[in-house]
Amino acid sequence: MLTRWQILGIGILVESIGGVFYAFGLYSDLLKSTFNLTQEKLDLISTFALLGGNLGVQWGLLYDKLGKHGPMVVMVIAMVTGTTGWLGMWAILFYNLTVPYAVLLLLSFLSGQGQMTLDISTISTCTRNFPEHRGLSIGLLKSFVGLSGAIAGQIFKGSFQNYDDNCGKMATSTMAPQVSTNAMNVNETLFTPTLFDSDTLGLGYLEQTNNSSDCKGTIMFILFLGIEVLCITLLGSFTIRQVPPMNVESTASHAHVGKTLTYALFATIYLAVIAAVTSLVEMWETSLGWDKAGLMAAVVATFIGIIFFTATREDPAPLSDGAYNEGEMEREKLLSTLIQQAGGINSTEEEEPVNEIKEYTLCEALCTPYFWIICSCFFIGGGSGLVINANLAQIIPTLEHHPAKKDTEVFTTLFSVFNCIGRLLAGLLGDYLLKTRGLPRPIVYAGGMLLMCGSQILLISGQYNLLFPATIMCGLAYGSFNSLCPTIISEIFGVKNFGIIYATNSLGLAAGNYAMATYMSSHIYQSHDIIGKTCVSGPACYRLSFIICAIGCGVMTLVVLMLVPMTRMRYRQLYPKFYLTKA
Repeated sequence: MLTRWQILGIGILVESIGGVFYAFGLYSDLLKSTFNLTQEKLDLISTFALLGGNLGVQWGLLYDKLGKHGPMVVMVIAMVTGTTGWLGMWAILFYNLTVPYAVLLLLSFLSGQGQMTLDISTISTCTRNFPEHRGLSIGLLKSFVGLSGAIAGQIFKGSFQNYDDNCGKMATSTMAPQVSTNAMNVNETLFTPTLFDSDTLGLGYLEQTNNSSDCKGTIMFILFLGIEVLCITLLGSFTIRQVPPMNVESTASHAHVGKTLTYALFATIYLAVIAAVTSLVEMWETSLGWDKAGLMAAVVATFIGIIFFTATREDPAPLSDGAYNEGEMEREKLLSTLIQQAGGINSTEEEEPVNEIKEYTLCEALCTPYFWIICSCFFIGGGSGLVINANLAQIIPTLEHHPAKKDTEVFTTLFSVFNCIGRLLAGLLGDYLLKTRGLPRPIVYAGGMLLMCGSQILLISGQYNLLFPATIMCGLAYGSFNSLCPTIISEIFGVKNFGIIYATNSLGLAAGNYAMATYMSSHIYQSHDIIGKTCVSGPACYRLSFIICAIGCGVMTLVVLMLVPMTRMRYRQLYPKFYLTKA
């Protein structure tokens, strides 16, 4: 049977394709020119991918109900949906098929579903396999979702782009996880989505108006993504498994596990920085003499090294029955006393089980204020982050002292790399404060929300120079939300029904993406003076959006701080050894 470290290593590989549908910008021009799509119809294809990437309640429920068979079954579903979406899109382009527009929407939705489903299987499993280091393990896995777009972009540029003859300029903002096509396509077209408008859905057949053979490299890349999803999810379906609880508890050494995961986290930060430098060198066509091939080789080598390092770790062997000295026996007595006190149990009473931690069902979780606080924070915080990242192409021209050339790709890259770093640091900081200060993890969530508030305040001024720190702060905060949400959910509501509770909470981000990043910001933008399709009112075009987001994030910072005292007893029950060490 595989060890939990080997499963974690494979989980990193699986999560590295967990956001490949965010590489939409690589082939969006191909779809638009081939099928003669309007910008609104093209944006709707990406919206369906994002929708599929956040609707996974049914798969979370299935994972929980199937018990030990849940990881395999859900991963197989990820393989079927993801492969169907990518290979279906490839077949339409390669064979010049005439299809209804609705088929493109369906295939885009399926590609998103594949990413959501494999994420549920991997995150839910590793949450159970590393019960006392959830922050570090989930942060490590989630960081590769943030890097998946960058990895896909490097593969495209290094292996496929040279085969495109007259395909036109491909969008290059491939390093932005969780962004809408406003940023991906790097254009200045803003729209108000009308999802159920018959003209928008265009259920008639689409004929390919241009010769897609000029874009054979891009078409080959879509085929590669389909095969990659097929192979990696097939591997995951045979290997992602839950480790029996007794094996985890009997072999866990907190210092050893924490140190190993921390090393992997810092190696991933190094990978993110190298990937960002590689993309910036590519975009700026720098004359510094840097070897692009060498940088790309460093990205690949580091990625493989992280997987190998993680998969080859081993837990220290458990102590034999006679190996405990008097100090260790005394420590066990103190731990037992602390557990009894944390659970509110009198040591003289033996009728009640010690440290029995409640496992919530979805209905029970929905009836608690905890769930709605976490979901609301994901809605406000995540939506505010996407207001910046999803509209970079429109925001830059409205800022004062902006350059003639829009460096949208640069800011998209900044967001991506700090999104990855934010996921890593949130897990690391959460575990550190818990172990050394006894502070529940929501304190870090509040810090992330405050950081997002700060990024919005910087942009209210309308100064271009402040877009740099604002993008960095936004990326750090947005990454922390994606890393902390699953960790906090598993700690507050337990792991028995984690899959469906986690998937239900993810709907908050989907709603925030549409309500704030698309609907609110576009209506405010269009309420100002428009020439053609561009707002000419300067910083006022987005100022009200930033003010609303800043107020919302400020209020949610105070709200999420309420979780700290509300969950302190829960954390004391869950991690008694940390509180014993602190004492």
